[in-house]
Amino acid sequence: MTNEGEYEYDVCLSFAGEQRPYVEQVAQILRRQGVHVFYDDFEKVTLWGKDLYEHLDWVYRKAAQYCVLFASTDYARKSWPTHERRSAYARALSESDAYVLPARFDDTEIPGLRPTIGYVDLRRIAPSELADLIVNKLFTPPRGLHIHTWPAAHSGIVSIWVRPAPTAVGRSHEIRLRWGPWHRKVTAVLTKTGLTLVTGKAAEDVAVPCQVEVIPPAHVFFGIGEVTDPNREVLDIAVGWTTHPSW
Repeated sequence: MTNEGEYEYDVCLSFAGEQRPYVEQVAQILRRQGVHVFYDDFEKVTLWGKDLYEHLDWVYRKAAQYCVLFASTDYARKSWPTHERRSAYARALSESDAYVLPARFDDTEIPGLRPTIGYVDLRRIAPSELADLIVNKLFTPPRGLHIHTWPAAHSGIVSIWVRPAPTAVGRSHEIRLRWGPWHRKVTAVLTKTGLTLVTGKAAEDVAVPCQVEVIPPAHVFFGIGEVTDPNREVLDIAVGWTTHPSW
């Protein structure tokens, strides 16, 4: 799941190591649901050899749509969470909508986190419930028309994940794609987890937008790379494109 290609991650998680058992459960559930989450244990290869101070500033300030801040006594006193928090606050200053999403293990005062900001009390909800809240936050209302532009330099697999609105689960959906001069139509009955369309993309001199129209309206998320979630239905649409659509 990525949101209109604007961010590298859907959500980044900022936490103290003492709360890792809880946070890891959240991260695993999010990944199974197709959310592109920054969780350090998922990024071991990426982080190997990098200047972590510089890279984590980029992650928490620029790379995600939302940052979930796991507040606790440990979080308030440790240096790396403080660095992540300051980067997240710098981003939040320039945002009109909420970026930092506080989730509290206790009532410790976190510097810069105003008490008037709404938070989730983790003493009352399980990791699976928090994961559901994050997914609901990420989901925009279902729309009929979605437009996305993958980076021109990307060469490889791209994906389009179509998930039905709750009221349209089990109904037939018509998915019309237009990518430059090429058109493709898919008709499918969508379950709750939806359908992921995958195809290849070659590098381009100029990025070409992909337009996806879904009838009835649905949630659409665009991605890059292999789909690894075994619970998602995948359809390869590499063939069947036309320059003369019949619809």
